Amino acid sequence: PLDSARGKETADILSGWEGYAHPSLPFAFAYPKELTPVAFQDGEAEIVLLGGKESGTEMQIVIRAFDESGPLTVERIQRDVSEMAIDEPQNVLIGSVQIPALLFWSNDGASVGKTRELWFVQGGYLYQVTASAEMDETLAKIMETWRFD
Repeated sequence: PLDSARGKETADILSGWEGYAHPSLPFAFAYPKELTPVAFQDGEAEIVLLGGKESGTEMQIVIRAFDESGPLTVERIQRDVSEMAIDEPQNVLIGSVQIPALLFWSNDGASVGKTRELWFVQGGYLYQVTASAEMDETLAKIMETWRFD
């Protein structure tokens, strides 16, 4: 049975939101309609950008083939990206199927500054979700709607 309080919370989140389904990978999520999604390929990675008109309203999802299982750890990320700052790491569960993910703060140093990062492994892919610090609350709501089809 559907938990009615949770159903109401999801309905509140989705009021004024749009749905996004990736054209070739089996995932979908909802996002605020003031953001515009753009998907493209960059080498071996799939990129989904969500951007708004105001600065600080950017979110990027990078998806790459990955032959290891999750969940990811700080040590595993730093093995490949040793220079990456990983502050206040937390293990979280995302989406309708409760995928284990690593949530942390970082800093891109240049354009965006402080970022909120959410990295996870699912279905043979590594998902690296990066949002500006101002988007932290929105990112959390988006990730509550995330699903794999």
